[in-house]
Amino acid sequence: MRTILASLVFLLYSQTYAQATTIDFRDYPVSFPPVTQTQAGFDVDVRAPVSTSVGVHLDQPDVVTISRNGLFNLSQIVVYGIETYFGIYDDNNQFGQYVDKTFQRIDFPNVRILGYRNGSLIADLAYAAGLGPKTINVGLEGVDKISIMTKAAQANLFPGATCVIFTFNNDCEHFNLTSVEVQAVPLPASFALLGAGLFLLVGQRRFRSRRA
Repeated sequence: MRTILASLVFLLYSQTYAQATTIDFRDYPVSFPPVTQTQAGFDVDVRAPVSTSVGVHLDQPDVVTISRNGLFNLSQIVVYGIETYFGIYDDNNQFGQYVDKTFQRIDFPNVRILGYRNGSLIADLAYAAGLGPKTINVGLEGVDKISIMTKAAQANLFPGATCVIFTFNNDCEHFNLTSVEVQAVPLPASFALLGAGLFLLVGQRRFRSRRA
């Protein structure tokens, strides 16, 4: 009886552990890197400044790494695009004053996500943060580590474009990372049943040995 109960608990644990976990960086303490936390079995390593209002501010070469002893899926991330971006001035005067200038905004994929499994890179994704809050549905599956960082614009794709408005280090790719939603990959039902069978087999052998 104990063996059956243990098997049921094992099966239940393996399935309920698959619930999604939201890592909200606005809940993290305000600090400078590095910041390390463990949440629901996920190890979070922040190499960027943290603020309770916006989360993690990512410039180059800042990075946020999330890993787990086991596979997980990256469902989505929430970012906040900042009002510094790539653009082209209407008068092509890239070196004049910023006052009273109009420009064409160019959104480029400045959010880079790397996915790893067993030490190998299996995904290299890029998305545009845009301007303001934005939810990015990633749908990256079967990884044991991800890294989130900035990605610079390919200037050759935008002739005449430059960084617009006052920025630090002309860092047009920077953005704020608000939250990340991850989900541990559950153990297959067949694996759980195999464990239950092994528990049951051991229990039967012990029972027979006692009767003998």
